[in-house]
Amino acid sequence: MQQKFNDDAWVIIKNATTELLHQFEQLATGGYSFRLSACNAALECSIYSDIQVVEITNSPVPAVPEAPVISNRSIGRLSVSWQVVELATSYDLQQRYNGGEWLLIKNKTEMTVHELTELSTGNYEFKIRACNQTEPCSAFSQITQSAVKLPKKKYIHTDILGSPILKTDEDGNVIQ
Repeated sequence: MQQKFNDDAWVIIKNATTELLHQFEQLATGGYSFRLSACNAALECSIYSDIQVVEITNSPVPAVPEAPVISNRSIGRLSVSWQVVELATSYDLQQRYNGGEWLLIKNKTEMTVHELTELSTGNYEFKIRACNQTEPCSAFSQITQSAVKLPKKKYIHTDILGSPILKTDEDGNVIQ
């Protein structure tokens, strides 16, 4: 396999290999041309294949976003928002609940706010990163935390006639 960058000379990048795949990393912006020839065990080789041309454009990585902001807290709900980052075309939002694993809850969203509902009692953490169209993404932001505490459920105990005689919380503690 041979490679040519822009108008440079052809360079051998793979010679006498049985590999059918070659991965390129960190290529500079520009035009790349590739061609192949096949050889047998006696090293008798075919003519080169048609030239394949690939144009590489590297986009700059967006800056790391500021830590997300938590707002609109109410029972079992909250909003997570973040500032727009220059060069970003989308954002990835991750959430962690009670110190567990980070989960991607918004992937490549163009929005800068996400509403969460039906949350359970516990500690929630959020972080965000900015991405551009060609996939380079920034590192994740600083973490923002929010504790959610739902009111305990109350149970009313009645006598056989349906008259209230006792109130308890979900843990069985008598409240009245």
